[in-house]
Amino acid sequence: MENILTQDEIHKLEEDRISFYPTMIEFKVKFVNIFNTQEEIEKHIKKGIINFENCLINCDVTFERRELNAEDIEFSFCHFAGDASWRETTFIGDAFFEGAIFSKPATWKGATFEKRVSFNKLKYGIQDLNFTDVLFKENGYFYKSEIDNIDLKHSTIEKNLYFLDATVHKTNRESARIIKHEFLKIDNRIESLVYHALEMNAYLDEIKKEENSFKSDHPFWEKFILYLSKWSNGYGLNLGRSVLFTILTGLFFFTVYVSLLPEKPFEWGWNGILPMLKSITHTLNYFPEFLSPTHSFQYMRDIPKNGYIGYLVLVDFIGRIFIGFGIYQTIQTFRKYGRK
Repeated sequence: MENILTQDEIHKLEEDRISFYPTMIEFKVKFVNIFNTQEEIEKHIKKGIINFENCLINCDVTFERRELNAEDIEFSFCHFAGDASWRETTFIGDAFFEGAIFSKPATWKGATFEKRVSFNKLKYGIQDLNFTDVLFKENGYFYKSEIDNIDLKHSTIEKNLYFLDATVHKTNRESARIIKHEFLKIDNRIESLVYHALEMNAYLDEIKKEENSFKSDHPFWEKFILYLSKWSNGYGLNLGRSVLFTILTGLFFFTVYVSLLPEKPFEWGWNGILPMLKSITHTLNYFPEFLSPTHSFQYMRDIPKNGYIGYLVLVDFIGRIFIGFGIYQTIQTFRKYGRK
């Protein structure tokens, strides 16, 4: 099988690792072994010893449908340049993938981890990790890992998975829900909200895909509420967005309301910059009161002829709903600071 990385690319990769691991001594920075074929990999496995720590596996590799039986199963700081598969593999001992780099997708679909497994500090590479149908009998660790995409669908977690300080850029709805639940199991409500947002984003993506394939059974209002939650506060994570949403929606409905008034607090036309600024200032004096969902229908009562007019009441009522929603979404962004 052809090498996936050239010798020059390997040297460049080792130079990058020197800057990535500045506190490590030289032998930890240089690759201990470079494997270019599956045959070379098989020869490196000895009875009771499975150690690929700090190696470059420069080919597609498979450890599928076998038992890896060793006290420590080491793949830490290993760079997988090709596809990597542990499909339906049983890990008898503790498994370590700390600091490993996956330049192409890796799968553990249907695997069983009898003891602990560590995927801590996965920092760069593609990091597209498939754990569907995996059985975790002991704790799994993903501390401080940066993962582009992870799939935990139908996995069984008998103890805990820990994702503290990890970053997951994309995942499906079930995987986000699983990670969220793992944080809630240890009462970490703050980080669980991040995965709640990922879960909602994934749900919205599901609905859009169904609509594109004309198979969607979801009503319009469900998609509308998901979009509204995303725009208004990023599913509970973005305070600035919720404040901006409240002000902008309030300003929109205020502008519509004022433009429909029989007698306006300004006159259309150009009379110079100073009269224009004066009219704008005078009109905006009513805006803070409009932002209150409980304001009076007659809050512009100092302007004659502006009474209870049907279409004005309707615009005002819809504006109250959106402003009230924006205020609620703003309050929601503070929930991670509150008690249970």
